[in-house]
Amino acid sequence: MGAFQTQMEVTSQKFQELQNKAMDGKLDEESQKQMEALAKQMMEQSLQGAGMMGTVFKAMLPALGISFILSMLIAMLAKSYFVVIAVKGLSDPVNAVQTAIAWLVPLIGLWAWLFLRSFVWIPI
Repeated sequence: MGAFQTQMEVTSQKFQELQNKAMDGKLDEESQKQMEALAKQMMEQSLQGAGMMGTVFKAMLPALGISFILSMLIAMLAKSYFVVIAVKGLSDPVNAVQTAIAWLVPLIGLWAWLFLRSFVWIPI
């Protein structure tokens, strides 16, 4: 990525010099063509950089998906655990975890129903 950044900086500096010439009114037809070519080159370089970032994000998608699903499961298990403690009044953590795991699927169904019931009336 360092060579790409250096190339962008050089192109940007050349473009800035030509732009300063244009501001002073010293821009001839040759310089104007150079300025247009540099503008086109800068656009191509920025698109190339965007393509590189897209490749990086595509490579990260499986890891991001797995970590999202894992964090959702942990959050749901934690919610289930605290619901079990509040409803059943269990003081033994091992017993509460076993009950929370047993209640996990019904609670996921309840949370899905609450979500749908709350937001289904909103027009799309």
